[in-house]
Amino acid sequence: RRGREVGGSRSKAAETNNRLHESRWGTRSCRHALERVMLKVMSYAIARHPRTPLGSFDMDAASCFDRIIMALGLLLCRRQGVPSGTCLMAATVLLYASFYIKTTHGISENWYSSTPENPTHGPGQGSRIGPALWVLLSCLMFIAMEESCHGAEFCDPTNTVSHQRTGDGFVDDVANVFNFGLAKMLATEYSPQQIAEGMQEEAQVWERLLYTTGGALELSKCFYYIIAWDFNKHGAPILLNPTAMPNTQISITSGSDPTLIPIEHKDASTAHVTLGVRPNPSGDTEDQGNFCFDRSGQIAEGVRHSKMARSEALMGYRHIWLPSVGYALAAWPLHAKQLHRVAIASNNAFIPKMGFCRSTCRHIIFGSKAYGGFVLTSLPDFQVVNQTTLFVQHIRLMDSVVKMLRLAYSSAKLSCGASFQLFTEPTTNLLHPPT
Repeated sequence: RRGREVGGSRSKAAETNNRLHESRWGTRSCRHALERVMLKVMSYAIARHPRTPLGSFDMDAASCFDRIIMALGLLLCRRQGVPSGTCLMAATVLLYASFYIKTTHGISENWYSSTPENPTHGPGQGSRIGPALWVLLSCLMFIAMEESCHGAEFCDPTNTVSHQRTGDGFVDDVANVFNFGLAKMLATEYSPQQIAEGMQEEAQVWERLLYTTGGALELSKCFYYIIAWDFNKHGAPILLNPTAMPNTQISITSGSDPTLIPIEHKDASTAHVTLGVRPNPSGDTEDQGNFCFDRSGQIAEGVRHSKMARSEALMGYRHIWLPSVGYALAAWPLHAKQLHRVAIASNNAFIPKMGFCRSTCRHIIFGSKAYGGFVLTSLPDFQVVNQTTLFVQHIRLMDSVVKMLRLAYSSAKLSCGASFQLFTEPTTNLLHPPT
């Protein structure tokens, strides 16, 4: 009950009164994983269109709910208006409760509890109060980051609209971004080494803040990108790989150990997995396409070898295959050929199970009911609907997502050399489409 009061009503009150930091995603109402991925993808795109350098540093906190300093966390709860009795009850439970492990095999015989020699820190995984405390702590850290770090500043081609932020966090994952200001970097050349130095300094600030609040970085899971460019004799841009950027190794300390630990430097064309999506700074969607293809093939193989009613096949397609394969496409979309490659095997598996002939024209299967179609949602339609839904959800809020979308749209419009608004003429072929 006390956990529900802190994690439920008080969190809603903090959200309503705008007391939480905008960069904190996850464990909050209407702040989902794909929106945080969109910020990262748009940061890549805005740097890619004008060919300006950018640094991106992904960090992962180790056992964040187990390392919360309860005195600090409950003090932040009091700051949000949580009654002192609720905070005392939460602290008392942590001090005197006995903890068991419960699985499908039963409840463990052994248990643990907090003792003076081995005190328990943090509410632990699975507690109702843990996410609320972590949101308050991480918001405090983001406020400190804004005061001590520059982060990255993005602007439109006219330099009339800009957006600056140090990074974005989703629960224990944080992605910091760094540049010297987009407008400034277009006017002055900055080397990859300068990007690396600035990014290392700000990553170390986040590590110190995390350590001060009881946490620690899982350095083996941390990595960074440096987006930097060179141009051949014909003026074509070349995205530099790590070997072409000497003296850009980033090393940071962890906790009380003064030893500098090197962090993995990923190639800008190498994708990474973040919140179910596989983006990379180069804009190449091949890795995401291969993952969707493999996932689609696994489901199709199961469908082909299973007996199911027509209604079950339809339900499996709509509620299992489409969300599973198309989840990431709102933030990291595939092009038409990739979508066809992903969908063809599953279409051939599902459609006969729905009672149609295997060779039935796909225009009938996916066509509108007004023209006699079955109105089965195709993967390209699913991608477009999810993209549009994500866009409409934020266009009126003027939050960081829509600001980055507007800046990316402006830079893409300039990059392709169009004199018209791109959304007003969707059928017009662009001579120089943005990459």
